[in-house]
Amino acid sequence: MKGNKNNMVIAIGGKQRSGKTTVAELIQKMLPSHKIVHIGDAIKDQYCKNNLLTRHELEENKHLHRQGLIDLGNAGRLIDKNFWLNKVLKDEAYPDLIVPDLRLKHEHEEFKKHDAKFIAILANADVRALRGLLVCQDDPTENDLNLSDSRLWHQRIANIDSYEDLKRDTKKVVECLISLDPGMGNKPAISLPPIGMRL
Repeated sequence: MKGNKNNMVIAIGGKQRSGKTTVAELIQKMLPSHKIVHIGDAIKDQYCKNNLLTRHELEENKHLHRQGLIDLGNAGRLIDKNFWLNKVLKDEAYPDLIVPDLRLKHEHEEFKKHDAKFIAILANADVRALRGLLVCQDDPTENDLNLSDSRLWHQRIANIDSYEDLKRDTKKVVECLISLDPGMGNKPAISLPPIGMRL
């Protein structure tokens, strides 16, 4: 991962349909100097190119393509464990990032080198299944990181109630993160492209 070690990176982990991107969007509203960047974007872009799909077609039927995305992701990581992470972040010019798809231990280790702040989103399978179809639940991208291990996460958010509850809890987490890095809340907003579709 290139860039200034003083950049503020917030990395969010959680299982599928736990609300990682929703939390990222809430944080970005509170910290407008931050840009949301998905590690999975590079995998999705390459998968669409390989399979002659538009990004919209992929997102509309992602449950049908999840195994193919996992296979492609694994193929890249055989070349270099940070293959996709580097592909997404290598040209990143933004000083502060929110990464809402932290999934693997080596990604956590790489971001840890850059003093990232880590947030785990917790939601049980029954709650997540109400939000959409759960697939490939035994894959390492779902289970490699221990979301319950407090040593890995600066903060954890239980996303099992209403959106208003999630907003309130996310605000508390951001306030806590700002207390760890007071300059974080005082950075000017930057002009951002539209936030991507949910993972």
